[in-house]
Parts: sequence; C-alpha cells; structure tokens
Amino acid sequence: MVYTDGGACHSGAMGKCQVGLAVISLVAAGCACSETTTSATTAPVTGSSQVEVTTVATTLASSTTAADTTTTAVDTTTTAAAPTSTTELATTTTKASLSLVTTTLPGLETIPSTPDCFPYPSASPDAHETGTASADVDGDGADDKLITYWLGASPGVGDWHLRVELADGGGADIAFPFDPAPAAARVLGAHYLGSIAGSSLPDARAAIFVVTGAGASTSIVSLYRLDGCALVPFMLDSGDPASFPVGAGVMHASHVSCHVAGDMARMDWVGIEANADGTEFTITDTSYSRIGTIIKPIASSIRTEATMPEVPALINCDGVVSP
Repeated sequence: MVYTDGGACHSGAMGKCQVGLAVISLVAAGCACSETTTSATTAPVTGSSQVEVTTVATTLASSTTAADTTTTAVDTTTTAAAPTSTTELATTTTKASLSLVTTTLPGLETIPSTPDCFPYPSASPDAHETGTASADVDGDGADDKLITYWLGASPGVGDWHLRVELADGGGADIAFPFDPAPAAARVLGAHYLGSIAGSSLPDARAAIFVVTGAGASTSIVSLYRLDGCALVPFMLDSGDPASFPVGAGVMHASHVSCHVAGDMARMDWVGIEANADGTEFTITDTSYSRIGTIIKPIASSIRTEATMPEVPALINCDGVVSP
C-alpha cells in the first residue's frame, strides 16, 4: 500500500506513486459563489510502478459570505493488482419447450405407441363375466386385464362385450354387433402374431382370441386388437373378419397352433374333412400371420390321408386356452 501525508508519498511494497492534492477554494466577495471540490481517487491497475490518477467533480453550492481556503490531503490507496471487474448480470427466465424425438432403427417394424386411454366406459354393476385373461395388448411390457361379459336378463345383439383394462390405467370396451348364441362370447387369451423384429419392440401388441360363435361341435374364434384406444377386429385380406372354426366330430376336425417360421410368428389353421363314406380325409393346412393390421395367409397345402389324423388341443398357442 502507498499512503500520502501532507503531499508526501510513502512507498509500501507495491511501488511509488504521485497523487495530486485535493484543493478546495472558496471565494467570496459579497456575492454568490461556487464550491469546487477536486478529489483524488485511484483505480486498480496492473503492471505499472508509477500511477497518477485524478478525478475532478464539480458541485454547485449555496452562496456564502465567508471566504475560506482549505487544503486537504486525501489518503489515497493504490493497489497494483489484477483489475477487478464487476458485471451486473441481467437475470433472464426462459421457459424451454421440450419435444420428444423418436429414432427408428432401420429394418425394424414399429407400431405407434398407445396413448393414455381416458376416459373409457366404467364397468357396469349389471355385467355378467364369461371369461377373463391377462396379456400385454398395448405393448408396454405389462399385462393388461381382458374381460368378456354380457348385460341384461336375455342378452342379444349389442349385449356382449369385450373389455380391456390397461395396467397403467385407462382401457377400452367394445359391444359385439352380433349374437354369439348358442355360445357365450368368451375371451381365451392373447398371442403375438407378426414380424419377430416387431415382437422385440415395446410397441408389439398381441392378438386377442375370443369365442364369438358356435355350432354343434365347433366354436368360432375371432381375433381382436387394441388400435389406439379402441378394440377392433382383425380382418383378413379378403375383407372378412379373421374368424376360425375349431372343434372336433366324428367326420371332421379343426384346430389352430402357433409357431415361429423364419422371421414370422405364425398361426396355422388345420381343417380335416372326411369324404362321404369316411374312407378318406382331406387335410387343409393354412399358415397365417399379421402384416400390418391384416391377418394374411402365408402358405397353404392340401393333402389326403386314409385315416383321421390325431387332433391335438383345439388351440395350441402360448397364452391362449382352448374353448
């Protein structure tokens, strides 16, 4: 530090300086006067051994009748150090709008994710359940609850329902536009059909198997899917609903089984019919898979055998029970 005392400079460890004295002069001659104040201030500097900084400020004062002259030595402190910079920062509040970016890996099948399905019809206290199952039908990795039920004392067209209650809340409900009599509409479970690449993605969704009709010894099984927040039937490429008869009798049988062939998860429907005298049986084997939202035949074959082939379970697909 360097201090001034009566105009003399005393050097400290920081070097030498010369500082002007502050002089205040008051002049009065029976009239108004001005007061001039000169003060010495210093600013921090770097790399200089001699510093002379003088700042002059002038202030108008009220008139005075006395003339006095005052000389004041101003203590001045000079610091040879790095300049100190003071910056007033303006505070700015920015609301950022986040956007979701989705990257699709090439070669993989993707299905749009299911939105939150609210609201959806609440369960009726008059509902009579005919079947329940658990399966992941929205592709989020968690099992959802599947329910079939009917309403009213004597159910008919529009009284039979399929309902899904999603694991993360929300759901969907559909009233069948038909009467499944003499059967009762019943959910059997769900199984994924389609590209194996698609089944490895979070958005892969299983097909729902539902009994939607019956004959003397046959049940009609239809496939449904969750499309966004709506339950809709899968369709064949012919435009008809994807429905398959399964059952067995003395002269006929039909069943379905699920398996993987190549890069596709498939469902095979096998129909067996005897000729008029029961000496020959025609076997039709058609393999189906999901292509987008359509159930399409992938391959088909017809053969004959002299005896009735053994019929396994009417439905042999993981996650699905036989009717």
